[in-house]
Amino acid sequence: MANGEEQKTGNKNGLSMETLKQMNWPTVILIIVTGGGNFLATQNNSSQRQYQVDRAIDQIREMHQALDETDRRQRDYLAKVESLLSNDKQEIGQLGTALSNQTQMLENQNKVMKLQTQILENDTATLSQVSAIVHKFERWKELEQQRGAPGVPH
Repeated sequence: MANGEEQKTGNKNGLSMETLKQMNWPTVILIIVTGGGNFLATQNNSSQRQYQVDRAIDQIREMHQALDETDRRQRDYLAKVESLLSNDKQEIGQLGTALSNQTQMLENQNKVMKLQTQILENDTATLSQVSAIVHKFERWKELEQQRGAPGVPH
């Protein structure tokens, strides 16, 4: 552009001085202020939205950490319970073995008692037979003494 044309238009953008004078400046200022306000509101809203998003992400992260901690504690508790149950199973197994051993001992004692009962019954029968023999011998001795047989002890 030449220097003369610049004077006609008033600036390099092609707006003439007359056009600039004819503009409704309160409207232009209102448009600029409104646009600036909208721009600031959008920036503020965006900032608030970003803050809310960041806060939500932080809360989600905290919930994940809390869930992870809860999961870890539950796993630890479960491991302790399983350990106790394992110990209880071992103790129950040992008690079962002890009871089986005691049952076997009682069965063996019952067998011994039956054998001792048989021995006592046999001894009783033997003693009855010996007693009968002694009574017969005593009776024979009496009879022999009454008869006056020689060599019979008195």
